[in-house]
Amino acid sequence: KDGKIMVEDEARAIAMKTKEHAKPIYVSPGHRVSLKTAAEITKKCLVEKHKLPEPLHEAHKYSNKVRERLVAKEKETEGDNDGKG
Repeated sequence: KDGKIMVEDEARAIAMKTKEHAKPIYVSPGHRVSLKTAAEITKKCLVEKHKLPEPLHEAHKYSNKVRERLVAKEKETEGDNDGKG
């Protein structure tokens, strides 16, 4: 029903198409936030060049940078051990 995800005849989430050739994102309400309000907030956070709402896009970029640093540090630590131990 118009992108709504129904559970027991109640709309619990909405599939929102944010870019023409991308899969939809799924928006669901949170504590004291209706599905309608969650969808409106999401729409207001969309930036044309990104699939995800801007706050999620920035969080994703940041988490990838942190992950890259941790992986590099882990490889560095493994290199220091040289199989000795």
